[in-house]
Parts: sequence; C-alpha cells; structure tokens
Amino acid sequence: MNYIAYEAENHQLGSFETFKEAEEWLLEYCNEYAAEDGYSEEAKCGQCFIARVTHVTNYRITDEKKNYGKDEEWPYPDEFDSVGVLEMKEKK
Repeated sequence: MNYIAYEAENHQLGSFETFKEAEEWLLEYCNEYAAEDGYSEEAKCGQCFIARVTHVTNYRITDEKKNYGKDEEWPYPDEFDSVGVLEMKEKK
C-alpha cells in the first residue's frame, strides 16, 4: 500500500499501490454518485483526496512472559503474553 484515497461524502477509504489506481478509484466513486444526485459538497470543496503513505505503525515487543521463570512474577495482566510499544517508522 503506497496511496490512500478518501471519498468524504460516504467516508470510504481505499488503499492502492499506485497513484493512478487511487485516482481511477476515487474519480469513479465520485462520478458514480454524481450520476444520481450531482457532485457532493464534499467533492466540490476538495474534501476527497489521495495521500501518499510515508510512515506506518510498527509494534515493538519490550517484554515477554516467556522471559520470566517459575519464581518470577509476570508484572502485567495474565491475558498478555507480551507487551510493547507502538512506534512510527518510515515506509520503504
């Protein structure tokens, strides 16, 4: 996924590998609704858009239950086998 297209009137998102795919989807989606009711105010005001994905989330495990022996207490709720942090990383 390199691009996200957003159609504002119906809050529809699409993810695409190329800008061209995103553009075709968004214009087709907007034109489909325009044929029935005319272009939406959202489309007319620039609220439909295509964005290039530059960063994505990455979950990094910081501790795991398996690192604790029988005599050591797992300091987190039992339903978790691991804990971590959410970070942003640059998409390559």
